[in-house]
Amino acid sequence: MRALLVAAALCTMALPARSDGQLLELQPGTKVRVTAPPLLGGRYDAVVGTRTADTLWLVRSGSPTIAVPLTALTSVEVSRGRSRSRGAVRGILWGGGIGLALGVLAAVSDDQYGSGSCGSGAYYGGCQSVSRAEIVSGVTFGGVLWGAGIGALVGRERWETLQTAPRVGLRLDQAAGRTRLGLRIGF
Repeated sequence: MRALLVAAALCTMALPARSDGQLLELQPGTKVRVTAPPLLGGRYDAVVGTRTADTLWLVRSGSPTIAVPLTALTSVEVSRGRSRSRGAVRGILWGGGIGLALGVLAAVSDDQYGSGSCGSGAYYGGCQSVSRAEIVSGVTFGGVLWGAGIGALVGRERWETLQTAPRVGLRLDQAAGRTRLGLRIGF
């Protein structure tokens, strides 16, 4: 029996212990995104209201406060604030897509630009033709510029994933004159 207990203790020491070093960042006021399948249906965005040694109390506007044990957490992300550069990149993608769609629509709907007839071209110093490709590229470029500017103003949230180490537990069960020792490893 003693050899079995020593072997089980050595196995638990060989496995990585749960390191809550990164989870120490989960202090009151921290914006988090957590997943805890036994308690929450999916990803849950909230703010840490209170933290005890083994429980997080998550607060979200319009919802009741939820107590989540640290052992139930399968993934944890912490907000690092808004990034202007990430917002600009996302704005470029949206603005470019919208600009491209509007440019194609403008090039297809107006035959005046591709045909060479300028209507009141004398006002601009003569009749100049603009190709459909120039219309599409010009409107797309304008969309990219507008998207980058708006995206940089708005910003985009940056999330950092915290490591949740595997959970290890021993279980000693005595029934019907027999003693059983179990090892539980959760990932």
